[in-house]
Amino acid sequence: MGLEDLERQGQVVVLGEVRSVASMMSEDGRIIVTRATVRIERTLKGGPRAEITVEVPGGTLNGTTLVASGAPRFTEGERVVLFLEAVHGRFGVAGWNQGRFTVRRDPRTGRDLVTQPGGGSLYVDPHGRPAPRDPRLAGPRVLEDFLRDIASIVARRSRGGGGS
Repeated sequence: MGLEDLERQGQVVVLGEVRSVASMMSEDGRIIVTRATVRIERTLKGGPRAEITVEVPGGTLNGTTLVASGAPRFTEGERVVLFLEAVHGRFGVAGWNQGRFTVRRDPRTGRDLVTQPGGGSLYVDPHGRPAPRDPRLAGPRVLEDFLRDIASIVARRSRGGGGS
């Protein structure tokens, strides 16, 4: 998905810090899920809030690990930009790994940079052909530039301009 697709699919878009990560059984008891509580630093879409809980498939519980290929993973203390969608009354990450971006400080320049963990993923179009990558998602990028791009898309859509 390109940046416009992520914005369109995400009802909530935030910059925040992962405060806690816990694995548990899903409500229906069928799979292990992980819930990450994220303290919100900045909301780009979806209204103000102090924190949000995100649920993703996979995790480790009582010595058993479930790996959901392509699902994002979270680490306490990391900063992230998340595109979130409501799934069964909870927030999930839009496009799984595609909607999760890691923020790290560049020790050389002191600037915050954002990257989209790819994990060796190959993205394809609806016909199964390799999809070209949105250059705005190729990282690392300066965080403020990335957030400005997102804010521009949100503003354009709220004015009825849609997106490409």
